[in-house]
Amino acid sequence: MSLMGEYEAWKSKVISVAEKAMGSDVADLAKNELNTMIHKNVYSYGATAQAMAQRRMDGGGLSDKANFKDEVSSSGDSITLTITNEAGVQGSPTGVQLVDFVTQGMKNYKQPYPREFMKPTEELLVGSGKVEALVASAIHAAGL
Repeated sequence: MSLMGEYEAWKSKVISVAEKAMGSDVADLAKNELNTMIHKNVYSYGATAQAMAQRRMDGGGLSDKANFKDEVSSSGDSITLTITNEAGVQGSPTGVQLVDFVTQGMKNYKQPYPREFMKPTEELLVGSGKVEALVASAIHAAGL
């Protein structure tokens, strides 16, 4: 095999390992950080006792990891992890997402103000170097 052929084979292995790491270790980290950010930015403001009792939080609400759906996609040398939060609004028809109400601050939904949690989580993960460290660790563990 030519040097270029060997390089392309090695590169393909690295990308494959990185994709797997993004779909497992990085996705798990992102979901944990997202859960923490939701509790910090969404569930931390003072609400009435009745409102607090009605929140589903980790039991079907925004911070329930069962509502976090992840997908890894790649194009060329770029790998993207996308996580969506599919928590539905209580008592609403299927398909109405709670994340829209919370991040946009719907007045008719008794929201005090918009409470963003997806973007701050992304900024935290990208800025911390944790994602790169997990991917690098996976590549190293694969012997590449």
